[in-house]
Parts: sequence; C-alpha cells; structure tokens
Amino acid sequence: LNIIKKLNNRIALKKYLELYSNKLTEYIAKYLIKSILIGIIKLKKMFIIHLDLNSSNIFIMNNDYQHNIKFIDFSIMKFIYQSSTLNVMYSENLHQSLRLIFFNCL
Repeated sequence: LNIIKKLNNRIALKKYLELYSNKLTEYIAKYLIKSILIGIIKLKKMFIIHLDLNSSNIFIMNNDYQHNIKFIDFSIMKFIYQSSTLNVMYSENLHQSLRLIFFNCL
C-alpha cells in the first residue's frame, strides 16, 4: 500500500472522459475498465472497501504512453474481515464513467 501526497502527470477520470471520450479506441477503453476492476479486486484482497469510488477519485497517470490507474481519497473507506460477506456497491458516478468509456470508444 502506497500513500502518495502528490501525483505528477495525472488527470482525473472525469476530466479525461470529458476531454477524450470521442477519441478513445476500444483497446484503451477496455484497458481502463480492466485496470479499474483490477484495482478494486486488489483493494478487496487487502480487505479495504473504498466507499467513495467515482470518476473524480480515479486518476489516470500517463507515463511513457502507458496509462496507470490510481485511486485517491480514502477518507471514506472501510476495512472488512475475511469472514465478512462483501456486498459490492458502487456509485452511480462510477457506473456512468465506465459506461462512457465503453460506449464512446471508436
């Protein structure tokens, strides 16, 4: 787990979609969705639920033409235990962002 105070070369997913949604290729759209889902799975494996995951709290880091996903703002989060049942809930904002990525690619 890394705690990062400053992110260089980054853009919020919300802003990224506003700027580039009509230019996204299917490959990039799938890559972004897959990266977000992998991040959620990694959090689950660490028994962490991000309770405010939305397009403003997902950043895209652009390093050498590679897009890396970073989740920010863990001020509202919950630790779960292995024996707990996990009901996955997500914000409508995140759902809208994933839909925009998928449907607005070329």
